Amino acid sequence: MNEHFFSLYESKSPKDALDFIFSTNPWIEETQAQVVANNLTGFTKLLGSYQDRDAITKNSIGQNYLLYTFLVKYDRQPMRFTFIYYKPKDKWQLQEFKYDDNFQSEIMEASSTYRLSENLP
Repeated sequence: MNEHFFSLYESKSPKDALDFIFSTNPWIEETQAQVVANNLTGFTKLLGSYQDRDAITKNSIGQNYLLYTFLVKYDRQPMRFTFIYYKPKDKWQLQEFKYDDNFQSEIMEASSTYRLSENLP
């Protein structure tokens, strides 16, 4: 699903990509999906051109609940996209989608000197 999402994201628009990914879950209300699409579209206009993406993580709980995180690169700065998928029967559906640009503090925290192995007791 991520490949198709990013294919639409690159070739068409963030809105088209979000329309696709939200359509996989009949429980997501259309108005909720439109708000997210409008907010993301407005935010990305401030970042310049889309450049590429890097996979950050893939985690799972069992075989039917997956989390994927991507670094989405723009001219001005990167964003983080997080997708959570759930497979209640035989098809995957989007359970949650988040985007943010507030991860700089996380990487700085991860590199703090108290986290270095040579500084551990």
